[in-house]
Amino acid sequence: MQKPNVEAATRWVWLLSGSDVIYQTIRYRHHEETAKAILDKQCYAIVITDQCGSYNWLDPTRHQFWWAHVTRNLQQISEYSDGGLTSHIGKCLILFCHTVFQIQHCYE
Repeated sequence: MQKPNVEAATRWVWLLSGSDVIYQTIRYRHHEETAKAILDKQCYAIVITDQCGSYNWLDPTRHQFWWAHVTRNLQQISEYSDGGLTSHIGKCLILFCHTVFQIQHCYE
């Protein structure tokens, strides 16, 4: 039996939102050309994305990563099998992230 072509069936949901408008589209690809077509090179807003290389062309001063992705990466670092310095640093960074969010919630 032939396996289905999963990549051909994959779709990406692109969501842009601002204070006055929301735009959502579904595209076949998640690459730089699509990102540029949707965001436009003249985009001056702060853009929050996953860590896909499709967004490397964005001005770093206006490009942020989703915290969920950052904390997931730190979690992976903290779980390094040898439990050495790298693992310890990962655990400290996770604690720091949680502390930042706890402080933020105190002021909301």
